[in-house]
Amino acid sequence: MSFPLPSPDAKPSLPSPVLPADESPLFIRRKQAGEYSQRTYGFGSSRTFAKAAVTGDGPEFHKAGRVVLYTKEAVDKWALAKIGTARRSTSAA
Repeated sequence: MSFPLPSPDAKPSLPSPVLPADESPLFIRRKQAGEYSQRTYGFGSSRTFAKAAVTGDGPEFHKAGRVVLYTKEAVDKWALAKIGTARRSTSAA
């Protein structure tokens, strides 16, 4: 069986950095963090995370140049801390 040779001026294609389905990236960007928080806990958005980064009320983050990066663990810890205890009435303190 023979395979066709690429033309001399063809550019080599690099494999895309796709992770296996069972692995998630170590860091997620602000927009992904907002989507993850919204999907998992029902609150949070990229704008929430942006404001929280300025006020210090958000999850811990890392920076790569100008890019803000979160871990899912940090987002989970922050979201769970925001959720209060169970109540039976809205008038309960």
